[in-house]
Amino acid sequence: METLLVVDDNRDLVGLLKVFLERKGYRLLTAYDGEEAIVILRRSLPDLVILDIGMPKKGGLDVYKEVSTRHGRLKTPVLVVTGHEQLKGVFEDISFSGFLSKPFEFEILLKTIQAILKKRGLPNVFILDNPRQNPR
Repeated sequence: METLLVVDDNRDLVGLLKVFLERKGYRLLTAYDGEEAIVILRRSLPDLVILDIGMPKKGGLDVYKEVSTRHGRLKTPVLVVTGHEQLKGVFEDISFSGFLSKPFEFEILLKTIQAILKKRGLPNVFILDNPRQNPR
């Protein structure tokens, strides 16, 4: 069972997402601000973080820093879900796994989650080639 962390200060939306996504077979963790999300991320690593950007205490970008390496690569996929559609271009330049603007349809959210998690399961292949090294 895959675990999702939903981070949003809209408690009604989080409650609806929890019911919907648990019925679809996901295990849900929830946080209502960035500080709470960071505490959860330090003790568990979900398969996907569904992240609002504008929140009290610490915002979505603070949570992003928590789930990325010092080089900006994500340790876990992040789906940004925000009411600020004009920010989509900003997030394309950062290593986010997906972007949805509010309001959204739950079925579209579900398909986006499935696509991100499917991609996550694909192996990364790195080919190192040192042309100066002499073959033996």
